[in-house]
Amino acid sequence: MPAARAIARRAYRTVQENLVVGVGVVHVLGITAALLGWIGPIQAAVLHLGPDVLVFVNSVKLLRVRIAGALRVHCGCIAGASRAHRVRIAGATSA
Repeated sequence: MPAARAIARRAYRTVQENLVVGVGVVHVLGITAALLGWIGPIQAAVLHLGPDVLVFVNSVKLLRVRIAGALRVHCGCIAGASRAHRVRIAGATSA
């Protein structure tokens, strides 16, 4: 349970960061700059793309979360399992 809580906190923090970057940069700064005529449509499109990439890269860090004691699935087998167990998991009948 503590591991699940830690993962949930990390995910929630990442969502908050993504909202600040996405909403803060694009909607507040970008739209304000476009309305004031400081940037044109091309610059606005580039400004809109930048935070999308940042949000994606920021979210990728959640893929590195490891749960202590859990088996990791990699390439159709489970890391840390014996060879015979991996073969059974893969669906083969011989060891």
